[in-house]
Amino acid sequence: QITEIATLIEKGEWAASESQSARLIRTFPNNVLLLNMNGVALLGLGNAKRAAELLNLALALKPDYADAHQNLGLALQQTNQPEAALKAFEKAIEFNPKFAKAYDNLGSMHQFFGRFEEAIEYHKSSLVIDPNSLEARKNLAVAFRNSKQNREALEAFQALISLGKDTAETRFEIGSLLRKLENPSDAIVSLNKAIALNESYSEALIVRGHCERMLGDKDAAAQSYRNALQLEPASVRAYFSLSHVTKFEEDDTEVEAMHALLQEPSLNNEALSLLNFALGYAHEHFADLTTAFEFLERGNSIRKQVLDFDISQDVELFENITVNSSMFKTEDLEFSNNNNTVPIFIIGMPRSGTSLTEQIICAHPLVKGGGELPFAAKFGKDLASGYTPYSASAVLEFREAYLKSIASIAEGSAFITDKMPHNFRLIGLIAAAIPEAKIVHVRRDPSATCWSNYYLSFRTKGLGYTYDLNDVVEHYDLYDTLMSHWNKQLPGRVFELDYEMLTKNQDETIRKLIAAIELDWNDACLAPEENKRAVLTASSGQVKEGVYKGSSEKWRKYEPFLDGVFDRFNK
Repeated sequence: QITEIATLIEKGEWAASESQSARLIRTFPNNVLLLNMNGVALLGLGNAKRAAELLNLALALKPDYADAHQNLGLALQQTNQPEAALKAFEKAIEFNPKFAKAYDNLGSMHQFFGRFEEAIEYHKSSLVIDPNSLEARKNLAVAFRNSKQNREALEAFQALISLGKDTAETRFEIGSLLRKLENPSDAIVSLNKAIALNESYSEALIVRGHCERMLGDKDAAAQSYRNALQLEPASVRAYFSLSHVTKFEEDDTEVEAMHALLQEPSLNNEALSLLNFALGYAHEHFADLTTAFEFLERGNSIRKQVLDFDISQDVELFENITVNSSMFKTEDLEFSNNNNTVPIFIIGMPRSGTSLTEQIICAHPLVKGGGELPFAAKFGKDLASGYTPYSASAVLEFREAYLKSIASIAEGSAFITDKMPHNFRLIGLIAAAIPEAKIVHVRRDPSATCWSNYYLSFRTKGLGYTYDLNDVVEHYDLYDTLMSHWNKQLPGRVFELDYEMLTKNQDETIRKLIAAIELDWNDACLAPEENKRAVLTASSGQVKEGVYKGSSEKWRKYEPFLDGVFDRFNK
């Protein structure tokens, strides 16, 4: 009879397996195998609370019953008890160190808590025991993706294809990762396969549109976004994306649809913020700037509430960085790492011209474009701000971790760019730990920079200051003060690139830039718009247009609505 119940469970016939195991339990109340089976059946029926009761009975009788600990963990997950679930999976492994499924579930729990590095190790352990587990391999891929290890995530999802899991979801994940790795052409191929496997995959159409936009094909991107809207007429993301690649007219049905969507009660604040931004851009298109600013202001306000941002967070961070900066000294360090790739850090405020600067530099044949790499902040932010105590060994660990991370991306290139703008906070650490690194600071007109930050809706959570005009101005002052500090502490270490001068005197400014980072001159650097490399950031469209004048004056048409918030920059 127990064998029959096991067969029913294997087939997913939960009602029959629950009924038969419950009947036998009345005769054999202390049979731990039956109690465990009944718990599994109850889980299948969605009764996790009762399942946990049965599994606890089994464990009271047999505390070292690994299967019951594993199933109890699942029941606790379903009843929203994550800490207890994690401990149950740990117990399962304690009593059965070869329990592949328990390792995988423990990895998933660490993902739930945002501990992605731990999750990766547990998923890997599961696969060592059971290399054929598609679920563990998928969970590993997701953990890599969530930890922003995009190349590792790509390899893991591609492995799923080779193992026979060629699904629309897997193809979508591969396409999304290829886009993040700035390979939009191959991304489109994968996304088209996802759409072929699932013709109603609106999200794949949206991401395909993003890739087409990266390639400079706004018409194709607009069509992809509109195709997504045909499948999902209430897709705020599709409307928001469409607003970046098309110019709306006042009587467009899409504008009317966005206004109607504002009244939809099911929209969460994230979607509501995006929709307000999209309507702001639309009203700007037909020169209704009063209404446009109202929508932009509302979109920013909602997003700030979502992030629960307070500028005091940045004030404290910058104070800590300044106080700790004097500790970082190259003479205290002994470098053993033979570094074959020199990083070129391109820093500054977001929207200051860092993307264009990177395209200029990586047009050089010796330079690989890295984009906005997360590694400096990942390995160095706590050290730079004093949350991790200073020591020479900690600085060397930062160096080793950073250089190891960029090596696979550089693919043997002599130089690689890292244009994460906020790395300006880490200049003291970078200068000490990687003395061979080149550092380029791009400075743009402060009013233009602050307005551009406010005007765009960034999707990353680390830019909370951009959603309030007073906050973005205060953050600019913090940035400006810190850059003055670095220039006094490290005179001549950072090359200063004036964005406005770049637009006015392109040839001379670019030649000075290339000389400053000690590269031999190459004419390709004068034509960044011909650089075939895709750009992932919000500047992708502008970079494709090359160096042009006038972008720093765009904020002035909104000047009547700004209550003089930028006046301090003109004193």
